[in-house]
Amino acid sequence: MLHNSLAIQQAILKTIIYADIFTCSLKTKEIYQKLQYNQKIAYQTFKHNLEILIKNKKIYCQQDFCILIQRQELIALRKQRIKISLSKQKILERRLKYFKIIPFIKAIFLTGSVATQNCREEDDIDLLIICQKNSLWLCRILVVLWSDLLRIRRKPKDKIFTNKLCFNIFLEESSLTLAKNQQNIFSANELIQAKALLDKDQFADKLLQDNIWILDFLAQSFVIKDSPHKIERTSYLLSLINKIAYLLQRSYMRSKITQETIKYDQAFFHKQNLSIIIQKEFNTRKKAFGLI
Repeated sequence: MLHNSLAIQQAILKTIIYADIFTCSLKTKEIYQKLQYNQKIAYQTFKHNLEILIKNKKIYCQQDFCILIQRQELIALRKQRIKISLSKQKILERRLKYFKIIPFIKAIFLTGSVATQNCREEDDIDLLIICQKNSLWLCRILVVLWSDLLRIRRKPKDKIFTNKLCFNIFLEESSLTLAKNQQNIFSANELIQAKALLDKDQFADKLLQDNIWILDFLAQSFVIKDSPHKIERTSYLLSLINKIAYLLQRSYMRSKITQETIKYDQAFFHKQNLSIIIQKEFNTRKKAFGLI
């Protein structure tokens, strides 16, 4: 298939501009994986167009890191942040043993700035948890109580939260697909960046396959393949306890809910709708570069 070179170059620029919002420089293969292009292209085609942008001084690359012109400081910053992120990941891996005893947890994914290896020393550690069907709210109670007992959970009023765990997203194994209004460039990037650290049943593949819409934004991010997964039948008693846990927590949170998305089988505990904030900034920056 023939591809429009200009369109590919614009896609590369958009990808680097998007990373720049997070003060992040990207490695060449990261740009390819996160390329904001809705068609599959060969890596050689991508690399050829990347080199054209470098030659035309639209972007600057050094030691495999690429940035916008006059943003060279981001290369040293990213190297520093990679070291910080790896250190935080080691802390998290030591803590994971505490959560293996919770029977309803199917997988734990590292997300956010630590997953992208672009975090600051003072940052917390964002996590996504996949739970057994009809157990999300019981699972959440156990996760919150256990992490509070260990004093490792970030709480809403914390002003210092370095290395604290932030359980941002809970999904049931049967409800991994994000709702239509959540399907955007921000969520697409968040999902492909998520790193499975505890994964009992190969949910790393299933999370992406159940969100095939990602390929409309980032066509190079993963390959479509079968990801069979057998969901065990949940007992009536567990379903009942989970429903009670949901109603109790929903009632407790009612006055506190702002931007959070709370459902029986999915919960997103983001205080701010970052996707809207990031998209607005992204549009402004694209316009400055003459991009649509």
